[in-house]
Amino acid sequence: MGGHTNEKKYRHIFIRARGAPLFRSVWQERIYAETSARLTFFAPVITDLLSNAKFLFIHRSPYGIIRSGMKRGWYVDHPADYARVHPIEGEEFFDRWERMSPFEKICWYWKVYNDFALDFCEQASSSSTLKIRASELFAGRSIPQIFEFLDIEPPSSEAVEGVLSKKLNAQREGTFPEPEEWTPSMHQTLQRIAGRTMERLGYSPKDVAAS
Repeated sequence: MGGHTNEKKYRHIFIRARGAPLFRSVWQERIYAETSARLTFFAPVITDLLSNAKFLFIHRSPYGIIRSGMKRGWYVDHPADYARVHPIEGEEFFDRWERMSPFEKICWYWKVYNDFALDFCEQASSSSTLKIRASELFAGRSIPQIFEFLDIEPPSSEAVEGVLSKKLNAQREGTFPEPEEWTPSMHQTLQRIAGRTMERLGYSPKDVAAS
């Protein structure tokens, strides 16, 4: 599943960072949930430590992710760039990474995250993983499926709408063209770097309007 995990290191980090809240959730007989994409590469360690863990893979069109990343300045001057993934020695793009544009790097970022998650889902049991398009989640259409997967009674439609209406991570600064306004070269770059991953997830150039 790629070279972006160090099992021993990730196991230690996860136990130290999440051991206490996990123990507390068991003691209180409550379900513990994480929603950060930064735990993606911890998935193999989590499934090894927690045999009953379930993984919800919410994937978003590359057009939306790339545009958001460009507006936020990823791989340029973003304060979280120090923790963002990059190619390791022996991987494709490692030798040319420093010469790549931020646009190319974010295309690669989308590819790596989604390839890793897809590979993990293919290797994990079907009962422990569920893949959902972010657009379906944001529209509220996948809510029943998600709670059925988790074997939890779903909340009221009013409660769901209340949560979905809060765009807590909405990008309000920065500018970058809408995908429909990208140059042919930009679309070609995305296809060159992440085209195979887009196919695996069922995305095509026609999805630009649903980014």
